[in-house]
Formats: sequence, C-alpha cells, structure tokens
Amino acid sequence: MTSDTQEHLRKRVKTRHYDTVSSQAIIHTLNLEVSPLYRAAGDGDNERIKELLQTPNININQVSFNKTALEASIIARRESTALLLIDSGARLDFEDGSNALCAASYYGLKEVVQEAIGKGLDINEPFHGKHPILCAVKGGHADMVDHLLRQGVKISDFEVHPSQEGEYVTENSKNPFSAAWYHQRYDIFLLLLDATLTHKCREWRWEYTKLLPQLYESDPQERLAERLAIWLRSRYWVPVNQEASYAGPNMVIWRTLELVFGMGMFLRGDSILVEFLIDKKVSIPKPVLVFLRRHWNGMRAGPHNMSRSLRFRPAILETIIIALPLIRQKDEKDCWLDDVLNALVEEDLPLTFESIKQKLGRQGCLLQGTIPF
Repeated sequence: MTSDTQEHLRKRVKTRHYDTVSSQAIIHTLNLEVSPLYRAAGDGDNERIKELLQTPNININQVSFNKTALEASIIARRESTALLLIDSGARLDFEDGSNALCAASYYGLKEVVQEAIGKGLDINEPFHGKHPILCAVKGGHADMVDHLLRQGVKISDFEVHPSQEGEYVTENSKNPFSAAWYHQRYDIFLLLLDATLTHKCREWRWEYTKLLPQLYESDPQERLAERLAIWLRSRYWVPVNQEASYAGPNMVIWRTLELVFGMGMFLRGDSILVEFLIDKKVSIPKPVLVFLRRHWNGMRAGPHNMSRSLRFRPAILETIIIALPLIRQKDEKDCWLDDVLNALVEEDLPLTFESIKQKLGRQGCLLQGTIPF
C-alpha cells in the first residue's frame, strides 16, 4: 500500500464512535475534577486502584464525563486494569448504551472480550444497532475479528453488499462487510467472506475444502482476488439471479463481485482487484461485462453522462479502463473520451472527473471537433 493510500485511510477513519485522542484528553483533563478511580483507571495504575477500592463507600461505577472507570481503562487500552475492575465487580454496561464487550472489541482487547463473554454478555447482541463484530471491524483489528468469529459470531446474520434500498457502503455502515470494504480493509473483509462461505457451504452440504484453501499471497487484495478466482473457476460456480434472495455460496460470491466492480449506487469499486482478476485470466461473469459496457457507452455519449456516472460510482472509469479489452467492440471507433483518457495516461493523472475537466479546459481547442457539447 502506498504512503498516499495510507494517509487517505488515516483521514477516512479518523472520526469514529470511540475517539481515543479526545477520550484520553478527557481522562487527563487538569482543570476539571474527575474521580481518583477514574484517573487511576486511565493511567493504568493498578496499585492505586486496589487502594481506592479499599476505601469505605467507594463507588466503582461512579461516572465522570459520562464514562465509568472501566470504560476509561478500555479506551486507554489498559487491559490489565480493565480486567482488575471487572474482577472487582465493575458494571459491564455503559452510560451510552454500549458495553465492555463492544468497547473491548473496538480497541482490540481480547482478554477483556473473553472476560465480558464469561460474565454473560452476548457476542451476537447489538447495541444501538451495532454488533461487537462491527466494532472490531471499525477498530481495524483483523486479529480481533478472527477471534470473534472463532467465538461464535453469527456472521450469517449479515449480507455481503445488502440489496435493501438505502443500504449504502458508507463510513456509518452497520454491516461489517460494508464497513470493511469502505475502510479498504481487505484482510478483514476476507476473514468475514471465508467465514460466510464456510457457513453457506455447510448449509448446502458442499465440499468446500478445495474452494477455500489457505492463501499465501502477502497482499490482502491479491488474496481476495485469488479467493474469487478459485471460486469462479470451480465446477460449483453458476450464474445467479441477481434479484434472488440472499441464499447459497454463489450469491455471496456475486455480491462480492458487485463490490469489486462498483455495481451499486455510491459504491467505490476496486480497480486493483479488477486488474488482479483479469491478470489471473478469470472468466468475468457476463452481467458484470454488460454493466461495464453500458456505462462505457453512456460516458462516450457525452460529458454529462460521464459526470453522472462518476458522481454515483466514483471508480467506475478506472474499472472500465482496466476491463476495456473485455468489453470494447472490435469495430468501435475512438471518440472524445479516448483522446482525453490518452492525454491523462501520458501525464500520469488519475482517471477522475476532475482530471478530465482539467484536461478539457487546457485542450479545449484541440478537442472541440470531437467533443459533443
């Protein structure tokens, strides 16, 4: 992953339900009073906590800034402190409706997760519509996601790329697949995908050992592409009815392809994954090619159509360019868009609408004979 991409991801995940920086600032505020227990929890001072718990009338669940000492310890990633407080009888439910299981899942504290489960918190119980597995995904902890899956998360309760109206892939998605895709965490997405495929294959009594072999590619995107390639080459793969209900392993694969190729409103596909699949000489399903061809023809018809396509599907142009050898007709003649794209490629500019507008502005005289305004 390039440094630019890493910076982009940092910006995209900066604002979350749990904000470590602001919460730490709250814990260590100098000018506002907090309970000694709360401060000791944020500092991870276990000895001080033991002393305080011996104080008569101490309230282990006293709230400071709408947070208990247990929550402060989890936010500060003081795992041993959180375990001490839980063992000492701290309440596991928090003031905001969250609980220790969800918070520990977000911050990657496995031992706290196990302790919370042992104390009776349900790994499949949501709070405010958010499940512990979603918290782990948004926290960016692949190992925690794997841990929760092994602990019995019902991943079958979630769909890959839900088809319901209004279910878009956004920063606020409450679906773990959508959250992983939005944050470009393909390693986490693959963990969720493999768990789902395993479950679906068992339901359908398919032999899935050869369909889900261990993958050794170091790059998460290439591993995901290889998983899809193995499946699309297998005898089990058959085209699905896109409008059918979410059932069977092949529908899971199809919904994943929708994500990869950006086949949804406001959905950013992934041109790198598309390139991996094409390089692996995978037979791309016909509905995907029809979708790309339709948008290619629409954009060629004029700048207005291209603007609309890119507004609703930000990466569609990059995806089309990579897949162009598969969708372009042999007798197709070049048009204004080909000239602009060639100019962008020569200058190593991104294939975005902003770049195209810039290029049209600078080369308007050169292209005015071919651009249908």
